Amino acid sequence: MAYLILIYKNKVIKKIKITENVEIGIGRNDTNKIFIDDISVSGKHAKVQKNKNDLMLTDLGSTNGTLVNNEKVSRCKLMHQDFISVGNYQLLVDMYETLSLEAAIGVLKSTSQGQERESEQTVMLNHAETANNAPARLVFLSSGKEYELLTQIVTIGKNKSNDIPIRGLWSFLAGETAAKIERREGKYLLSYSGGRFKPKVNGVAVTEPVSLHHNDMIKIGPLKMQLEINY
Repeated sequence: MAYLILIYKNKVIKKIKITENVEIGIGRNDTNKIFIDDISVSGKHAKVQKNKNDLMLTDLGSTNGTLVNNEKVSRCKLMHQDFISVGNYQLLVDMYETLSLEAAIGVLKSTSQGQERESEQTVMLNHAETANNAPARLVFLSSGKEYELLTQIVTIGKNKSNDIPIRGLWSFLAGETAAKIERREGKYLLSYSGGRFKPKVNGVAVTEPVSLHHNDMIKIGPLKMQLEINY
């Protein structure tokens, strides 16, 4: 039986069983089988699938890329004890169920020093490139994390398919899609879509589409964000 071992900061998070012909999605969207809540990881970052004797990794056009044994890849065949770097996390390949959790950490540590440097450089480089191409971002006030507005429409709501999902105890009050931010000719519009959480911009509830400006404060249920626009 083959496994992927998810590791963060030299600690094993969990083991994921690899089943024949079953796709294992990796990314920041919580619909993925391997959900990684890391801003440097794309919503649908990569996938792993085993067909017969081959275990294949495919990068899904992620922003910061996927590394296998320190090398950036788009698609490759995985071997026993290969390690995959996705953002600040690693996935170690155990093809034969022979690695204990302690052994998995040992394998990773033996090669991680160089890998961490390369991973950090890759993330920093791509983040800088993305920032230059992203005219605006949302900064989450509770965590300091950022969401770059790279697409024309960004949706927010409790449905997992939204770009920014609303989670937690009060999510049931939010709409399947509660609000959306749309870019039109270099300007940003926030509109209410549904649910009991009406968006607020600088403390004022939004019922009709409203233009957004640099440093506007946006609140949608439990989410508190500040918009930063790069001029």
